[in-house]
Amino acid sequence: MIILGIETSCDETAAAVVLGVGDKAEVLSNIVSSQIEIHKKYGGVVPEVAAREHVLNILPVVNEALAKAKIQFPALILTVSGGHTMLVLMSAHGKYKVLGETRDDAAGEAFDKAAQL
Repeated sequence: MIILGIETSCDETAAAVVLGVGDKAEVLSNIVSSQIEIHKKYGGVVPEVAAREHVLNILPVVNEALAKAKIQFPALILTVSGGHTMLVLMSAHGKYKVLGETRDDAAGEAFDKAAQL
């Protein structure tokens, strides 16, 4: 199984591709775009500035991670977050077909609720 992990919390935009076979895993790529220099002048992270930087950085970071890992299409994508649960067929960059999605609550919402306990 090949997994693309994306992290966009706080002041870093990152993407990694991991190949998992049985109980072994190999990191095929790990790309991080830091915002430390941008936030230094404010004395800490400014959420609005960080969000805008994530928007600018996410596609280049993901594209670099996929290219470095030599990922080929088609790909079957499972997206699970607090707001979305979708199964998507990606035939090429920018070409997607939604195969299925939840009709009400997203699966990741359970993690959000449990974390509040």
